[in-house]
Amino acid sequence: MRPTILVLAAALAALAYISQPGAASPAAGPPWCLPATDTAAVRFADFLVKIGSSSGLAEVRRSINLPVTPADQISLVSDEELCRRAVQARDSVNAGVASVPKGEPLYLARFGTMYAAYPPNHHGGEWGTIDFFDNTFTFVVGLAH
Repeated sequence: MRPTILVLAAALAALAYISQPGAASPAAGPPWCLPATDTAAVRFADFLVKIGSSSGLAEVRRSINLPVTPADQISLVSDEELCRRAVQARDSVNAGVASVPKGEPLYLARFGTMYAAYPPNHHGGEWGTIDFFDNTFTFVVGLAH
């Protein structure tokens, strides 16, 4: 996409966001977190519990070298700063991949000492992606699901 179109699209998105009643100030940036209470968020958290537990999707967990993580150490995050960092980290990992949307809000969860980021608007065909980051938002592993 040409830079002029990107700038125009960003300006229109910012205008739409700012004009929403009760929206945060423009300096706060776009909303980075998707609602931690909607149906997709609950399914995401349930999926992570299955991966983290010693049963369920243990083979998947072992195949990508994730640690066993009890359900009480898995929780959805709605902190905008953490979501912003996850979006930026994910964008950085996918910088050279034109088909991966950049700057899009996502679901974020703590997974033990790690974070799991799920951008529902990015699919590789029928598959969604979950990216796991350490506590400094350094990429650890990605999972198609």
